[in-house]
This record gives sequence, structure tokens and C-alpha cells, in this order.
Amino acid sequence: MANKRIYILGMISTMLFLLTSSGSSPLVSGIYSIFALFIIILIINFKLLSRNRNIQKSILVLIILMIVYFVGILAISDEPPTYSFFSRYIISFLLVSILVGIYKEGFFFFLEKSIFILVVVSLILFSLQILSFSNTYNFVNGIYENLPEKLTSYYYIDSRSNYASMIIYTINQSSSAIIEQRNSGFVYEPGYFSFFINLGLLFTLLMRGLKNKRKILIYLVALTTTASTTGIIGLMIVILIYFLNSNISVKLIFIPIILATIVLFFNISFGYEKVETLITERKGYEDYEKKASADKSYGVSMGRFTGFAYYATEVWQNSPVFGLSGLGWKQEQNISISNGIAHLIRNFGFLGLILMVWGVYLSSKVIFRQIFNAKYPLLFFMLIQSSLFAFPFSNFPIFWVFIVSAIVIPSRNKKPIISGNSFPLNQPSMPHNT
Repeated sequence: MANKRIYILGMISTMLFLLTSSGSSPLVSGIYSIFALFIIILIINFKLLSRNRNIQKSILVLIILMIVYFVGILAISDEPPTYSFFSRYIISFLLVSILVGIYKEGFFFFLEKSIFILVVVSLILFSLQILSFSNTYNFVNGIYENLPEKLTSYYYIDSRSNYASMIIYTINQSSSAIIEQRNSGFVYEPGYFSFFINLGLLFTLLMRGLKNKRKILIYLVALTTTASTTGIIGLMIVILIYFLNSNISVKLIFIPIILATIVLFFNISFGYEKVETLITERKGYEDYEKKASADKSYGVSMGRFTGFAYYATEVWQNSPVFGLSGLGWKQEQNISISNGIAHLIRNFGFLGLILMVWGVYLSSKVIFRQIFNAKYPLLFFMLIQSSLFAFPFSNFPIFWVFIVSAIVIPSRNKKPIISGNSFPLNQPSMPHNT
């Protein structure tokens, strides 16, 4: 009975956690929504929190980092710094510390289950969208009709005529033409959705191998509907991880699959051509600023490499150690940068970048070795970093899973491993606080 209650609480908590990381709407991804979820998680899991030393350790680490950051900003600023943006990171850090600290292995079990449910929902609604765009759009958009404008005003909603979200599913299209339809799932954009699909697929392969072929096929179909370059690159890394962690016979099977995936990637329109465009783009900052000034009806997005260079240059020239956002710095009006690492450098400087890279690598080792008993955590680290370079999700709670895990998951000589469809918390050691 106790395990059933923990299972229900864990699934509800993780599903809500996933939705706050969607970026699809301020209703779920705004700072107040994340704070509300933090309070809910705190209340329903209070008993399990009372003597958890690892969560207390994560809070101590957070306090130390906050002190270093605030003192550093005060030392280089003539005016009082602005801290409002920092609250999102603090709450996200604490939220993940509680969820991962309490459920440990179970959290990753819940995470895969929740991702899969949302992937299935996306495929059903995306199919309806292909069959009848207007009816599906009106259905998805219905949630906004009676809400205050302040709650519905959002960059993607304001700038795209075909943008709507019903929290568990999003339509984000510049056109209703069938050939241009891409599956955004529960998040704001198809490419970002591909990150979650690859994450769920990887966890499934590490837990069950190829035993659950139906689930693997659903993940692969969903990934195809995103038509995402970054998603295909992520899939290559996922296949490589499973390939290297498999026995010899499975490796022989995967060799042609890996080769076929690489050949396919470099022969499709959204593969090689897009990568070549992103890397070779030489448009200067001034060109983007002129375009943004000329067309204020639609946000101008810098290329990921150009955007990275833009923020890195600004930070290097003005505040290389602690970044710019604490000084009240704003990016150019009407210009967006779809690069999470660039955003992190802007907000926390190169010191923040170093701490992030170190934290993600340590957490990659913990997740792989202690949770899944898998090898080659460096590849998982590469999957996270490549996705972060492509999508600015460093200000969403999901990002902190890949940093906080190294702090709140205790080391064990004998590691309980997630396997199969069994619920990890059935193991007697799991619910106990450490």
C-alpha cells in the first residue's frame, strides 16, 4: 500500500514537473507556476523530506553558490543588481533536489513513463492535426479563449498565427500546409520535443534493451514527426550508447543501423544542409539588428553559432566571470537566440559555464553508473550538451536534473538498478531517507 501511494505521488509529481519544463505556455512554465509546483511537491512529500541529508547538502551547495554570485555581482556593479531572473533558477534547483533526492532511481523510472505517455498523446493529436488542421487547432486553442490576456501573452503565441497549446499538446506552425506540419508534442517547439523523445528512448533501452519493441517503435515514429536535425543527431548518440553497452551479437546487428542512420541524416533536406547553413553562417550582429528594427511583427532569431558568439563576446567584454543578467543587461530588442549554453553564459558568465559543464559530467556519471549500471557516461554528457546548445532550456527545471543528481543521489557500494517494468521503489532500500 505504501509503495502504491509513493508510485502515484511520484507519477503525478513527475508529470507536473515535465509540464513546467515545456516552455509551451506561461500557464505551466512561468515562474509562478514553477513556484506553485515547488510548494505542492514540498507539501505532499514533507514526510519523506524530514531527515534527507542529501537534500540538505544540495541546499547548502545552493546557498554557497548564491553567496559567491551575489558578492561577485555587487563587487563589479555600481548600481544594485537585479535578482528577479535568479529566482527561477533557485526554485528549479530546489524542486529537482526534492524530487531526485526523494525518489532517486524511481525518479528516472517516473520520468520515462511520463515522457512516454506524453509522446503517445502527441502522436494521437498530431494525426488529427494532419487530417484536419483547423478543427484540431480550434480544439487545442480553446483553453485560451476565456483567460486574461496577461496569462496568454507569450512570445510564440504573439508572433505565430498558428500557435496554440493545451498544456499536454502544442501546435506551433507557420503554415497549415500538410507538408510543413511538425510535431511539437507537449513543448513549445518540435526540436525541443525531440530531446525528450531521445531521453525517453535512451532510458527505455537502458532499462529493457530491445524487449519492448512496441515502445521503441513509438518513440522512433514520434521522433520522425518532429523532423528535427538535432533530434537525429541525438538519436545517433542514443544508438551509439546502446550499441557500446550491448553484447557482441547485438553490436553486430546495430552496425548497419548506425551506418544507415548516418547516411540518411546526410541525405535529407533537414540534415546536412541545415548543419552546413548553421556552421557556415557568417551574418554579423549588425545584420540581425537591422532586420529586427525593420520587421517588428516577428522575432528575429540569430543562428545558434552566431548567437553563441554574440553572447560570449558581450560577456567577455563586460563581465566575463559572473555574466550580465545580474547587472540588468538586456539582449537586443526583437532578437531571440536559440542556444541554451549561450543563455547560460549571458546569465552566469564563464564561471557559470565551467560549473555547469562540471556538474553535468558528474551527474552523467552518477545517472549512468549508479542508476542504469551503464558505461560511457561521456556520451550521455554529449547528448545533454548538444541539446542544450540547440535549445535554450537552461532556465527550465529539467535542466537541473543533469546537475543536481550528482549532489543528491548517494554513492552506494551495491547499486540498486532500474530494470524491466518493475517499480524501483519496491526495493526495501529505496524509500528510506539517507
